Amino acid sequence: MKIKASQYGSIIMQRGTCLECGDNCLVAMDGRSVCCRAEVELITEGIIKKEIRNNRRRQPSKLGQRNLLIIQEGKCYWCGRKFGDYVVSKNGKAYELVPHWDHYIPFSFTGSSKDDQFVASCKMCNSHKSAKIIFNQQEEDDMKEYLKRRFYIRGWQDIEL
Repeated sequence: MKIKASQYGSIIMQRGTCLECGDNCLVAMDGRSVCCRAEVELITEGIIKKEIRNNRRRQPSKLGQRNLLIIQEGKCYWCGRKFGDYVVSKNGKAYELVPHWDHYIPFSFTGSSKDDQFVASCKMCNSHKSAKIIFNQQEEDDMKEYLKRRFYIRGWQDIEL
């Protein structure tokens, strides 16, 4: 039996049909769909296909951005710092935290820039999370703790007003 899969860079992921939304999807390491985290019916015909997308990376719509900021209470999804607050770099320069639009599931894996693919994150968290995929709640919690620690390890400080 051949399993249909897609190759993204050096990573090969199985493909299937999500039993919750009915869409074709990537299959996470735990056997669930990447889209809805639901059970998956594996696609058993096909070969490994190298994915080359012509989709352009885009930010969420203005409405999507506003909704994300409301849902996240104006805070970074990963570290919880409030947008508009200031932080100080290790060289003493102050920066205002502004939202950066992070693909929760990396763009390189989905090729999608739909509004529901994003979280609002600060620049530091967005750059350190990079293209890492999160498969379950424990990994998400671990990523949040890692990014909170990484801020201080890199020499940054919060400003108390």
